[in-house]
Amino acid sequence: MSRAPRIVLVGTSHPGNIGATARAMKTMGLSELHLVAPERFPDPQAVAMAAGAEDLLEQACIHPTLPAALAGCHWVAGLASDAGFDLVLNSQAALFQ
Repeated sequence: MSRAPRIVLVGTSHPGNIGATARAMKTMGLSELHLVAPERFPDPQAVAMAAGAEDLLEQACIHPTLPAALAGCHWVAGLASDAGFDLVLNSQAALFQ
């Protein structure tokens, strides 16, 4: 099992965001990209925004649910684009309650 950080995007609606994430990950030396039910992937916009990180797009794991994407993780931190979302959970079990 890998101990490297895993980046998980959930329900991504714009494929360019997936590509931009891959590009940022590559810059930081990260390689584990997991996608939960992306609306459009693979997509040419993701490839265009990846700009040199196309290999991460090709290796991305696609999951149907968040629990599936987090399987094997021992510590999880989450961020949301919703400014009204303010929740801190200290365990994976608490995340799914």
